[in-house]
Amino acid sequence: MPVYENEQAQKWVDAKELHMFLRVVTRFNDWFANKVEQYNFVEGADFYLKLSKNAGRGRPRKEYFLTLNMAKQLCMVENNERGRQLKSCSRPKLCLIDIV
Repeated sequence: MPVYENEQAQKWVDAKELHMFLRVVTRFNDWFANKVEQYNFVEGADFYLKLSKNAGRGRPRKEYFLTLNMAKQLCMVENNERGRQLKSCSRPKLCLIDIV
């Protein structure tokens, strides 16, 4: 799973790619909304939303990009093998880049 970097050298993770990486069985939209509410993540600080054209459809597609800190937290609370890989790491942000 790639880690993206913007013009300000900030690193980001695509939320849908993280969802697939963690092998979450809950539908993405429900999972993401629940985690944002449950852990009080803030748009503009922990993640940002990008609207992009959805080929062949009228509504734009929502893409969420997460800070490495938010992605790390989501991995750690997911309570599965993929999340535990990160928990056992001494430097989780660096491990997130390595394992994804």
